[in-house]
Amino acid sequence: MPLLNKFVTFPSKPAPVERHVVGSQAHLADIVGNLKVLLQSRRTLDITQNIGLSDFNDLSIDESLMHRLCSDIQSQICLHESRLTDVEVELAENGTARWLLAVNAKLTESDPLNEKLGTNKSVSFTLDISKPAYRAAKRDINGVFL
Repeated sequence: MPLLNKFVTFPSKPAPVERHVVGSQAHLADIVGNLKVLLQSRRTLDITQNIGLSDFNDLSIDESLMHRLCSDIQSQICLHESRLTDVEVELAENGTARWLLAVNAKLTESDPLNEKLGTNKSVSFTLDISKPAYRAAKRDINGVFL
């Protein structure tokens, strides 16, 4: 018997494929992690690259900017986070010091092959954007990340 085979143990059955229960903390944490990467990425000039938010630095900071940003966030989530369906993003508050963007969606269960299994749960969260921090980032680094 070769030496390597002496120390190798083969499992009697294959290891189960890990699948998070829809709505579990692990499932939601994974989605939030994906959204953080997605929403902190900026689209480049390369037309073949479609991940990340558009560059809004040349636009004035007003409510119309937030509506365009809501639309961009919604399309990016629809494109890149298949576990969320029926995504809606809207400006919930345009306060003096911050913008609040409300995100509503359905959490859809899928198997490891990414086939939808039909279980849907509603999920909502808020993106809180500080106006002073947004302005400072735009001025200091010519770039804003959520």
